[in-house]
Amino acid sequence: SNSLIIPYLCTILNSIIKMNTEAIKIYEKWTQMWNGNLDLADEILSPTFKAHLTSDSTPPPAPVIDIPSAKAWINTIRSKADALHYEIVLGPFRDEDFIAAYWRVTATLGDKKAVKVGTDFLKIKDGKITDCWTMNNRE
Repeated sequence: SNSLIIPYLCTILNSIIKMNTEAIKIYEKWTQMWNGNLDLADEILSPTFKAHLTSDSTPPPAPVIDIPSAKAWINTIRSKADALHYEIVLGPFRDEDFIAAYWRVTATLGDKKAVKVGTDFLKIKDGKITDCWTMNNRE
């Protein structure tokens, strides 16, 4: 009967909205972290966070296997320019335990600017990012 279906549909819809809201909050903090707020790493990354990088990525100082190595990786990338600014272009999109987004970063070095775009796929467990797969290229 309809009296049973409607509460069930409302529960499903509320669950979807909650998951998508969480995805947006997590990815916004992820972007803020990349924009230099490294304290957010302690809040959003799992202690066993791991980055799965392609061979053309900026090499981290050490394999990214936890929060300290993630911060070192971000610092290495941020130190290559006078200023870096990341912005979300598309997404984030959530599918169960994964969040995906398409982003753009503008790097300033002296009077020169360079733009790259990329995608991130983040695996989420218990509200924390456990893994990241990322790819980027010149726009």
